[in-house]
Amino acid sequence: MTIRLGGALAVFALLFGLTAPLEAATTATADILRDAARVYLQGDFATAFSLWRPLADQGEPMAQTNLGIMYAKGESVRQDYVRAYMWLTLATSFGSGEASRYRDIISRHMTAEQISEAERLIANWRPR
Repeated sequence: MTIRLGGALAVFALLFGLTAPLEAATTATADILRDAARVYLQGDFATAFSLWRPLADQGEPMAQTNLGIMYAKGESVRQDYVRAYMWLTLATSFGSGEASRYRDIISRHMTAEQISEAERLIANWRPR
């Protein structure tokens, strides 16, 4: 089953001058987020994922949101709603309303067991 998220990655805020999501980010983090967004839009999902993943592991909500969407859509990774739900919930806990909306869409396509599995992953997650 494919969930249509309408290409709604947070990348557009990075590329089209909406700087509010980056206010809390360091300059280096903001540069990485922009680079990842640029290559994502060029269709290089693997590079975008590899740039966003370390930031997501550190607790960066925009990177977590984008990983969640990539897992939901199966872009450069095996489609995995459990991991998508995990990343989107983590981003929500760091204040991303956008992630919350996507998580709600994905959760409608998940079983109770899948949500429980995602919640176990969330409970054990620690920033690196």
